[in-house]
Amino acid sequence: MGMRLIAGLMVLGWIAAPAWSQTETAPAPESAAFSAESAEPAAPGAEAEAAVETGVAAPSEPWNLPEEADAQVRIRKVYDFLNDPQKTSPGSSRGLAYEFKYFNHGAITPAQIRSRQGQYFVVTWTNGGAAADCVLRLDYRQAASRDQVRTLEIPYKQARGTFKGTFSVTGEQYAEFGDVHSWRISVVKDGRIVAQERSFVW
Repeated sequence: MGMRLIAGLMVLGWIAAPAWSQTETAPAPESAAFSAESAEPAAPGAEAEAAVETGVAAPSEPWNLPEEADAQVRIRKVYDFLNDPQKTSPGSSRGLAYEFKYFNHGAITPAQIRSRQGQYFVVTWTNGGAAADCVLRLDYRQAASRDQVRTLEIPYKQARGTFKGTFSVTGEQYAEFGDVHSWRISVVKDGRIVAQERSFVW
């Protein structure tokens, strides 16, 4: 009888419910703004949340450095595309047709389109270890310049995670010296080549 009386009074609101019957919901914490630059691998060698495209390739003198592989640094993928419809015909391939549109995006006049023609290298690489200053480097030879080696590089400050860098051999450089027929892509850290991929004929 006593319990029924108490329950009836609670329904009418004449007495408060006991503390053990109340359920409180804490407000959800505000999520921090996500920044691809701050994304870090969950464990050494794991990929970050998203690839980051950083820096612009700039001409540099070719240079040779000691090689010392670092298991935490990997070149995960090298994609190269020859953006020249006279040499790479899309035919009926929708994929190739898209590649031409992608690399020629924003070019309107014939001169602008010619300036985009040439060889592109899109490189995805990972540093799963401690953050460090690194350089992504492309050494390459072209058909008309034969054994002469040219170099492009992209610097990365305190890099940790997964990154994507794009090199282009285009414009007058491509028009004068032609296709890239051999290449070597390296990640340099602390003055040493710690990861590398190269073409078959390098």
